[in-house]
Amino acid sequence: MRGTGAPGPGAGEGRWAARRPVAAGEVEVVRGGRPVDPARARGPIRIRRTP
Repeated sequence: MRGTGAPGPGAGEGRWAARRPVAAGEVEVVRGGRPVDPARARGPIRIRRTP
C-alpha cells in the first residue's frame, strides 16, 4: 500500500542484516547517493559494495 509511511515487509530485517558487513567495511548504506549511518537512516536506503 503506497503512501502509508509504513515500511514494507522485511525492511527492518534488511537493515539489521546490513550492520555486520557495514562494520567490516564490505558495504556501505547510502541514501540519495551519499553514505549514511544505517542505525540513523530514515526512509528508503540502498546497500552497495565499497569501492
